[in-house]
Amino acid sequence: MLRIQGNAIRTTYDAWSPPGLTATDITAALPEDRGATSTTVTLTKAPAYQQKGGLDLNGYCKSIGNTGGVSLDGATSGDWHCVPPNGKHVSMSMDDARTQTYPYVQSAFSRAADINTPGSWACWSS
Repeated sequence: MLRIQGNAIRTTYDAWSPPGLTATDITAALPEDRGATSTTVTLTKAPAYQQKGGLDLNGYCKSIGNTGGVSLDGATSGDWHCVPPNGKHVSMSMDDARTQTYPYVQSAFSRAADINTPGSWACWSS
């Protein structure tokens, strides 16, 4: 967390801070105008993200009432669909599947490593 008090910049780190960052990895430019309401904060080092594991797409689809589970209807990572009781294939949210698979992983996101590899979806987190 970056706090600006008067002309002093103080940094503290909490559970949301990306691992591996130190105070020297953050720069802040204080506005010259005392009436300014914002400032620019820049990370000089990119946060490190780690893969937590794959997504349980079948479990996700079934958990939201799509009793037919999951279906891969093409050759790319965007071709996954849930199958509801009526058999019609419907779109699914990979971020919702990530939340269902990893409910306690904070600041996580889903990402396909390769658009041409359907099974490359995974949960990533800092």
